[in-house]
Amino acid sequence: MSILNHKHSLLALVSLFIFGLCPATANTVETLYLDVSINKRALPNFVEVRKEGDTFWLSESEIKALSLNTDNLAKQDGWVQLTPQQGIKIDYDPLSQSLSIMASEHWLAGAQKPNIPGQGFLLTENQIAPEIKGGVLNYDLFASHDTYSKNISAFTELRLIGYGSGHLTTSFNNQLSRTPQSTDNKFNRLMTTWQTSNVDTLNTFMLGDGITGGQSWSNQVRFGGVHLSHNYTVQPNYNITSKPIYSNTAVLPSTVDLYIDGIRNSTQRVDPGQFTLNTAPHFSGAGNAQLIITDINGQQQKIDVSLYNTNQLISKGLYTWDLSLGWLREDYNERSFGYNSKLMLVGDGRYGVTDNLTLTGHNETNSALQNIGAGYHWLVAPYLGVIQGNMAWSQYQNQSGTQWGAGWQWNNSQFSLSVNHQQRENNYADVATQTGNLMPRKSDNAFMSWSFETLGTLGGGWISRDYPSTQVQYANLSWSKTYTNFLTVSINGARELGSRQNSSMYLMVSIPLSTENYVSLQTNYDNKRVNQQIQYRHNLLPDKSGWGGGITQQLGENNNLHIDLINRSASNEWQVGYNRDRNDNNYYVSSNGAIGVLDEHVYFMRRLGNAFAIADTSGVPDIPIYLQNIEVGKTDKQGRLLLNDLYGYEPQKIRINALSLSADYRIKDTEKIIVPREGNGTLVSFNLYRANALLLNVKQNSGIEIPFAASVSIHRNNASNDDVEKTLVGYGSQIYLENWQTVQSIDVVWPKGKCQISLPQMNDSAEAFVEKEVICF
Repeated sequence: MSILNHKHSLLALVSLFIFGLCPATANTVETLYLDVSINKRALPNFVEVRKEGDTFWLSESEIKALSLNTDNLAKQDGWVQLTPQQGIKIDYDPLSQSLSIMASEHWLAGAQKPNIPGQGFLLTENQIAPEIKGGVLNYDLFASHDTYSKNISAFTELRLIGYGSGHLTTSFNNQLSRTPQSTDNKFNRLMTTWQTSNVDTLNTFMLGDGITGGQSWSNQVRFGGVHLSHNYTVQPNYNITSKPIYSNTAVLPSTVDLYIDGIRNSTQRVDPGQFTLNTAPHFSGAGNAQLIITDINGQQQKIDVSLYNTNQLISKGLYTWDLSLGWLREDYNERSFGYNSKLMLVGDGRYGVTDNLTLTGHNETNSALQNIGAGYHWLVAPYLGVIQGNMAWSQYQNQSGTQWGAGWQWNNSQFSLSVNHQQRENNYADVATQTGNLMPRKSDNAFMSWSFETLGTLGGGWISRDYPSTQVQYANLSWSKTYTNFLTVSINGARELGSRQNSSMYLMVSIPLSTENYVSLQTNYDNKRVNQQIQYRHNLLPDKSGWGGGITQQLGENNNLHIDLINRSASNEWQVGYNRDRNDNNYYVSSNGAIGVLDEHVYFMRRLGNAFAIADTSGVPDIPIYLQNIEVGKTDKQGRLLLNDLYGYEPQKIRINALSLSADYRIKDTEKIIVPREGNGTLVSFNLYRANALLLNVKQNSGIEIPFAASVSIHRNNASNDDVEKTLVGYGSQIYLENWQTVQSIDVVWPKGKCQISLPQMNDSAEAFVEKEVICF
């Protein structure tokens, strides 16, 4: 038996030896979960990797995350094969369970677009703050009295918000004039409009009175009807002129610093792979940018880029359009309901063909008119500027005509130059001609300005207008310089060219005495008449309450005096003034502000602006409110403050000064960021509450103190067992409670015992906290 076993063992050894000499017919596939990195950039999570000998398989999604070019890699059922080859080195470490890939530049792909400040962001509808209900009446009142007449005028605008989508506004103008011979009273409706917008679709819909869209080479008119537009006015934080300025491939993780005109604009990280850098500089015109790319080894690349920024262009693929359908408004401010009987349609559009070329279009149609035109804005090069051209054709009353124009503009931080020409035939017509407007047959203008560091700013311009019966031309030159932020000197001269040759010139010296006070001295020359003027003014700071005013005395052939006094408060702004012109005396008084009922509260305020918010501190008065870190006021007796001049669709930070609260107040959030809708308002609630703190000095029925750190369970009225609050007994057998009025019972448990506390009857107190002696039974 032993001999037989020995033979079997020998046979097994021989078989194993022979099997070891034979080559393997196939590699087994292992599924591993590894830390994967490429060019020293690690993916954030473990990656499923299939290992087959020296070959590794990764899913296509993981390969995409690695920014690898897969054109020359084998693929099978959603997996991509990685093998060591020229340009790719693979290092697998089974001990650390990691897979390190080093790839050369031509193996890297991807489309990174680092987020650059200034490029902006798009809002969504769910970011818009909820709207409150109410109505506001803006008013602007003016009354004057002089030797010959008495005048009173009132401009009012009613705005209703929160009743359905959007907001409704209607405005009126009332004028009363009285002279010894007559009395004239006019009351007119100006505009009535309901408007709603959607930031997701970029669409704005208006019903009622409005103004048609237009291009730089077309005219806009008032009308009544419907207006639908698609543009980025509802996305003011998104820069539609951003463009790619540099593309490259990063082999290693790198940092890209963007400098514009020598000032660092942003710092961004880029991963290995291809990246494109977009920018939307805040300057207008030409400028220089420098990119400094630093990899993790400290090696740097410096790239110089020329930029040109202008709002005449929009980025590639972006577009805007608007349509106006309705009836032309006639005799505006003379008749409340003056509309032309012809239904008209006006359309406009812009499209970014490339980042440097934008096309424009315009169309006007009614039963008697056809007008269609197109134009372009083209950035030839950053150092050559923008050229523009347009052409339009019209047919009106069986007569056709054309209009064409061209222009060029270039500017940088120191120099600007623009030239424009517009020409139309006598028979050319558009909707504006139906209102009786006389359009020039030819318009030309040229403007130039040049800023010198030591010599100041020099400017000049020329304007020419040719009408069927006359020609008007003007030329002007100006120069100004500020000396050591203390003294500003300005000289301006203008001359009417042609037969009339009227001339004017002024020299002004402005001396600031403080941020709010200044004195100016001025000499005027106007058609051979010379006047001197001295002025003192105390200005009000923007959005600040206080007193302001000034006095102006003019001497010479036109001798006059002006005095005014201004007061601005949280509820309105008023002004009184006196004018004396030779022997004529004029007195006036004006006031503007608003009255509103918002969220069931009455407010007297300054004019309601583009948007507003109401800060609510849960009835707590005299709490300082800050807008963008600037104090704008304190809450009233009801714990509210109206912020009446916000910007629609702009994120705005509103916070309270929690340090002004007494120790017994609690608040979860002291700062909130809101995005109000244009024309509407929102309620910003800071949920303040008094803690009503109670400090219990607890003893057992035997007079012994409760052990330190004993467990405390607080049961409140109308609370479930899951809502039981937990705390601990402090030093000296003390228990701290807040909002003790709702406490039903308190259970105390420690290793050697337990007891229960029932609170005694107590009255509310103004103290920060109340201290009581209680027995735990």
